[in-house]
Parts: sequence; C-alpha cells; structure tokens
Amino acid sequence: MNKKDLRVVKTEKAIKFAFIALIAKKGYKNIKIIEICEKAEINRNTFYLHYASKEDLTNSLITDLTNKFINDVELKNFQVLSYNESMMESMYNMILNNLLPNREVLKAIFEDDSMSGYLHKFTDAIRMTLMEHYDFNKLHSRIAIEYALTGINGVLRLWVMDNTLQIKDVAREISRLSIIMIRYAE
Repeated sequence: MNKKDLRVVKTEKAIKFAFIALIAKKGYKNIKIIEICEKAEINRNTFYLHYASKEDLTNSLITDLTNKFINDVELKNFQVLSYNESMMESMYNMILNNLLPNREVLKAIFEDDSMSGYLHKFTDAIRMTLMEHYDFNKLHSRIAIEYALTGINGVLRLWVMDNTLQIKDVAREISRLSIIMIRYAE
C-alpha cells in the first residue's frame, strides 16, 4: 500500500481549503499564489512542491470533486441501474450534500468562462465511466447519455447559483429524470 505522508496530506488540504476560501471571497481570476500561501500559512516553495501553478491546483481540486461524484454515484460499480426512484433520490441527496462544502468552487467554475475546461473535465470523466457500461455504438444510448449529462450540468449549475433551491427538491427532480434517461439508454 502506497500511503501518503500525513504532513503532505495536511499541507495539500490546507492549500485547497485556502484556495476555496479565496475563490469564495475574491473569485478565481483575482487569486495570486502568494495569497493562497498566506491563507494556508505556508511559503511559496512549499506550494510549488505540491502544485506547479494555480491551474494545477485547480485541476487537482476538480479531479477530487469528479472522483467523489463518480464514487458517490457508484458509477464504478454501476449499481445505479438497479435503483428505483426513491433510491436514486437518496443518492442525489447524498451527492448534493457532499458537494455542498464545495459550492463556492463550483460557483466559480460556472461563473468564470476561463474555467469552463474544468467543467468539461468533470463531464468527460462521467461520460467515460458511463461508456464502460453502455453500448455507445447505439445512437439512442449516446444521445440519452449526452442529454442526461447536459441536463445534470444545467441543474447542478441552477442549484449552485440559486441558494433558495432545496437539496431534497433538486434531488427528487434529478432522480425522476435520470430514471427516464436510464430506461431510454438501455
């Protein structure tokens, strides 16, 4: 087992928390590496031992969010296909609650056009995982998956940007629509 040194884990966590806090306060474009370092209480050399740039840090953060999403949805095992609507709703409730602490990062991604590539990375990772389980030679499967991914991104954006939307309401609607798409894609 290849375990990371606890000091490395703590430092990377401090850097990411500092970055998220700064995104919430200043927006992505306005953040400088030195500000991340000051907030994380590290020096610049330490930052550069872990990340090559702000973009590298962002990539790492998006990769973490994407992996968390895929694992939460259980796409790796693809147990989602056996879910009924109430199980699917519970799953989306869990996903949204798990994404809640990263809402500011997601908001920055949705608001800042220069970060749209990170949203594509998120979507592509989910698409690639789904492709392992569906016959993408079938036109209706490809269309259903693309339609569902675009819809989930849109609803996720709506939830992130509109603080009045309740997680339980969003989860209920996404699950209802997801069941329809899964049945169509089969």
